[in-house]
Amino acid sequence: MTSQSAAERFLKKIAVGADDECWPWRGVRNSKGYGYFFLHGIMRKAHRIVFHLRVGFLPRDLFVCHACDNPACCNPRHLFAGTHRDNMLDKMLKGRHLTKLTWAQVDAIRRSAEPSLVLAERYGVCNSQIYKIRTGKQWKSAA
Repeated sequence: MTSQSAAERFLKKIAVGADDECWPWRGVRNSKGYGYFFLHGIMRKAHRIVFHLRVGFLPRDLFVCHACDNPACCNPRHLFAGTHRDNMLDKMLKGRHLTKLTWAQVDAIRRSAEPSLVLAERYGVCNSQIYKIRTGKQWKSAA
């Protein structure tokens, strides 16, 4: 019995369509919709593998961004490399930067002595979001 190469296994999980269409990942996805593939003993993001196969080496500090805003898409024509700043700017320009919190809520979180888990549940955000607000890592203008 001949075993499939990793490349063959990987490519079978992409639903290739027309050049301008999204090519959805049909394998394992995380809760945000990004595809993952087990390669050389490590779970790797499918769109980064596609980008690497198409373009070549990509430094770890660069993101592979989706022009189509479809996290499952593996069409190399929809992918581009960028910094974290590039990715956030792309997100803002496309109107995906909407938040659940208001400035008044951020101020209340900062003044509250309640545990982060309680605040996270109250405001419908994750515990790490409360931490980032309290430490000034996010919502800096309100600090």
